[in-house]
Amino acid sequence: MKFTDAGGTVSIGGSLDANGGLVLFVRDTGIGIPEQDLDRVFEPFTQLDSSLARRFQGAGLGLYVSRALVGGFGGELVLRSTPGQGTTAEIRLPADRLIATDQPPGQVAKMPGTHHSTGL
Repeated sequence: MKFTDAGGTVSIGGSLDANGGLVLFVRDTGIGIPEQDLDRVFEPFTQLDSSLARRFQGAGLGLYVSRALVGGFGGELVLRSTPGQGTTAEIRLPADRLIATDQPPGQVAKMPGTHHSTGL
């Protein structure tokens, strides 16, 4: 959200792929990332704008940690982006890493000893 100006949009969604794996995405209409920099954003402590007056603050760990966590679950995190048009982050988790549930679509499966909040 920090890379999307007022009036822009951020969308989230998910689905199951043809193999029963989970696909989650976050899509924004933000500043976008040049293709040659897409791999660099996953390096720890990396900010594409390294000037002292950069507009967006941060340690440069968000995407690095996110990719490591997703990889730890056997999945992958990829980015597609176009400068000036936005970015889509997509997480893919294989079916064998998912917990089957008998919940109707749109319901969150509640695991014993856990609490699920719908608040943001």
